[in-house]
Amino acid sequence: TTPVTKYERWGFYAYGFGSEPFAAVVMSVCAPVMLEGLTALVSTNDITGKPCGTHDDSNCSFYIGKAKLNPTSFALYVTAISVAIQAIVFVGVSALADHGNSRKRLLLGTGLITALCCIAYLGVINRNLYGLAAIITIIGNVSFGASYVFYYAYLPTLTQNDQEVLDAKVNGTSEEDFTRIVERVGNKLSSLGFAWGYGGAIIALAITAGISIAMGDSEYSLQIAAAINGVWYFVGIAVTWKWLAPRPGPPLPQGESYLTYSWKCMFHTLCEAPKLSQAFIVLLSWFLLSDGLATVVHVAVLFAKTEMGFTTFEIFLIAFIAPLAAGIGCVFWLQVQRIFKLRTKTMVIILNALYMILPVIGVISIYTKALHTKAELYVFGAYHGFLLGALQSFYRTMFAEMLPAGKESQFFGLYQITDKGSSWMGPLVVGAITEKTRQIRFGFYFLLCSFAIPFVLNLLVDVHKGIRQAKE
Repeated sequence: TTPVTKYERWGFYAYGFGSEPFAAVVMSVCAPVMLEGLTALVSTNDITGKPCGTHDDSNCSFYIGKAKLNPTSFALYVTAISVAIQAIVFVGVSALADHGNSRKRLLLGTGLITALCCIAYLGVINRNLYGLAAIITIIGNVSFGASYVFYYAYLPTLTQNDQEVLDAKVNGTSEEDFTRIVERVGNKLSSLGFAWGYGGAIIALAITAGISIAMGDSEYSLQIAAAINGVWYFVGIAVTWKWLAPRPGPPLPQGESYLTYSWKCMFHTLCEAPKLSQAFIVLLSWFLLSDGLATVVHVAVLFAKTEMGFTTFEIFLIAFIAPLAAGIGCVFWLQVQRIFKLRTKTMVIILNALYMILPVIGVISIYTKALHTKAELYVFGAYHGFLLGALQSFYRTMFAEMLPAGKESQFFGLYQITDKGSSWMGPLVVGAITEKTRQIRFGFYFLLCSFAIPFVLNLLVDVHKGIRQAKE
């Protein structure tokens, strides 16, 4: 209950600053390109029987036991496996995040595992160790996801113990005004946390792009880049360890177990579905759409390398453009909503519709000369970023409007699981499509469905009905 200090806030921001490069650099660029490149080097051409190169794997394959795999598909499968395990871990550790006094230790511990995995890529000293690279990727991504469960659990605690919120409690502020103060403080803390995270990612991308220029277009340059991001992560963890207070949560209810309590809570939340039909329609549409948004990144990176012949530096450049465009897009679309006085649902539908243009162009490119130049792919990345941040923000706001008072944390926990836990489907399906067709472009058909179905579901959402259901 002690007031949050400025150093404690900096400790909170420091974790995002240090950890976000893992998602933006290691998992988005280094790991998939490294996995595809290593397996391409141990593959043979299905037609000629000759060894394959790192930029020509459309007709190449290799074997794991008796299973015949394409290098691009392998990279997508590894991502799918790591995210599927993440979904289970999200639920399993949420009780540890919300209850007891282990939150800070587990935040730092899971972060350390992720940072060590980044450095462990240096141990992949030859192409035949692609299996080791895959294991490192899975462990790193799972521990990273777990760390963010503990990280997000700090947000409501820091908000409730902010000096402004504590003063409002003491001064007898009305319930309505108190709610506004809590929302403002929480939104500021969350927004600045995201901003520090994106700032760290942009700086890390610039550094790793410089490494790729200095070392040339090789898998080892990606391993060096990943290791440097691991050191970056260590620095963020050190600042968090120094300044972020433990802030223990309440004990578990009597008779409950850490192993089962989280699963019981999720089951009880799902049982609310018949009473909160509109909120669950939004949750379902986000489950599908968030998978599509995550898959776009994985497909774009591998598409750039295998279909367009992008160098490592050029791939990093696309990854650098996207978060910059996301920042601009967030401000732009907020102004559009304000100027035209559009409702949140309307903004979600507009942005969802605009997003469908990307997979439509991808499908058209199978049969025409569209999306066959590097300049087009740079525009693709900027357009994706320009819509991404705003769409995520408006979706979260629309969902929040339909939640019962006092159950926000419970439902946002499910929202977080939906957001991160669905992202295994796209890589798995696109990997299978690529395996079958030998062209990653056919994966755009799946992405089109991933955006079109949520668009229809969002048209069916009745926000006013959802608000009434939350109050009943």
